[in-house]
Amino acid sequence: TDNTVEVLEECLLLNDKYPNLVLLKQTVNQRQGAARNRGVSVAKGQYIVYVDSDDEVTHGVVHAIEMAEKNNLEMVAFRVNRIDEFGVEDVCLQLPYQEDHIFTGIELQTEHPFWGTAPWGYVFAKELIERVHYPFVEGVIFEDSDYVNNHLYAARRMGYCDELGYKFCYNSTSTTHTMSYKHVADYFLLGTRMLALYERIEDKSTKYADSIREGGSYNIWKSFRRLVKLG
Repeated sequence: TDNTVEVLEECLLLNDKYPNLVLLKQTVNQRQGAARNRGVSVAKGQYIVYVDSDDEVTHGVVHAIEMAEKNNLEMVAFRVNRIDEFGVEDVCLQLPYQEDHIFTGIELQTEHPFWGTAPWGYVFAKELIERVHYPFVEGVIFEDSDYVNNHLYAARRMGYCDELGYKFCYNSTSTTHTMSYKHVADYFLLGTRMLALYERIEDKSTKYADSIREGGSYNIWKSFRRLVKLG
């Protein structure tokens, strides 16, 4: 609803400054999932970083990409700060890992269950995205958690960048915090997708498996809880 398109069209005229910029216009708003999938499908680089429209990327993302290149990492998490509606900024996501520590996505979820289910908290190697072949579900409100968890499940080499890479703006009136029958349905669908990932886990006795099952069950429970409130 702002002048984003106009700004990008001006940048497109500056070929020397932005030679790799591509502007994609969706004819119909199919939410973030469709936009992200289309962007990934035309991306030519080795790494993918997702950005929401009201947030801010900082230099830590560049450092995270350098870490991925240097250490052949499939995903790199980085520090995220949150800015509330009053402009107060504090640390939102931070891990107690050193930058030379290499781990798997399952190890991350085992040691820190439910940590970081937003895709903008990571650098993804495009090779990993192509290997996992699990695109965002399109046309739904909650498309993040199952996408991230499926990639964490497959990530064999991960790292953590403790430099600030992203500023997340909290908005109490965003679609995530609104209540409607669409929200109820999409919470339920997210829960079923998380439980589908749980079914794929070979060793279901682990803390990791528990976190995936609990995450799926929580979203299904949340859908019924909101349905009761709406009814």
